[in-house]
Amino acid sequence: MTSRIYIAAPFAAGDAVVLPAPALRHVQALRLARGDAIVLFNGSDGADWPGELVEIGRSRAVVRVGRPVAVER
Repeated sequence: MTSRIYIAAPFAAGDAVVLPAPALRHVQALRLARGDAIVLFNGSDGADWPGELVEIGRSRAVVRVGRPVAVER
């Protein structure tokens, strides 16, 4: 199952999103690694944003965002 994480920011396909501290801790707790799939959402645009974890360390994680997928909730 792909992890789904809330980030309060707008996204665009191809963006490199640096995860804020709470999301970083969540990704670390899940023991995700570089190359793992992840889904970001911001709750305001009605989309899930699939991406790939391209960098992870003690103090920083970066996700490369793909194309949005419309979600009806």
